[in-house]
Amino acid sequence: MEKYCLRYTYRRREKNPRYAIDIWNVYETTMNGEPRTNNQAELWHGHLKDTVRIQYPPFYTIVKELQKQHANSNVLRNQLMTGMVFKKKKIHADKDERVLNVVRNFNIETVLDFLKNVNVAASTE
Repeated sequence: MEKYCLRYTYRRREKNPRYAIDIWNVYETTMNGEPRTNNQAELWHGHLKDTVRIQYPPFYTIVKELQKQHANSNVLRNQLMTGMVFKKKKIHADKDERVLNVVRNFNIETVLDFLKNVNVAASTE
């Protein structure tokens, strides 16, 4: 498995992967309870797109919306600094807990079983 991740064969020549393992590996982020995806960035982009509602908006329309987003970010930052806690939805918290349990029980000898279990844990609702 490690050899497969470190090098791959393309047109009969071994090459280094385009991205290093430490860039796409989410083991540490999973163990630390941090987000494993960029869904927050996608959510923000979708919200901005929905609020503008124009395919090619004028420059100042975008600036105005970004200023609103900045103000909202400042409010959120202040809430977090004062200790306000935001809870995840139960369905997402349960899924994260299932994935974390599978990752904690990782055994290098059973990589295929591990990958199957992560798939089941992440997709079960």
